[in-house]
Amino acid sequence: MKTKEGHKLAKTAKLESHLGFVVSLKRPDFWGLINPEWSLCSKGRRQSPIDIDPARLLYDPNLRELRIDKHKLLSFPLRKSAGIPPRCSRVCHTDD
Repeated sequence: MKTKEGHKLAKTAKLESHLGFVVSLKRPDFWGLINPEWSLCSKGRRQSPIDIDPARLLYDPNLRELRIDKHKLLSFPLRKSAGIPPRCSRVCHTDD
């Protein structure tokens, strides 16, 4: 019989493998109160800062330049294959 914690660990390991970053199970539910820079985390749903390990990042030379204007970027998908829909206030990229 699977425990709730065991199920959570298995689900987290699958997510980490797919997205390429470590998800912390020990994150507090009140990130937005800890640091003023993370205030959006307390206003949104299911948001928290993530710790991306630079040693595990892969560079894709085929990516086009991403320009962000003066408007705040609310969120950004890590990969289209992750099934995370883009919900950005203003994002522009060049086609050159």
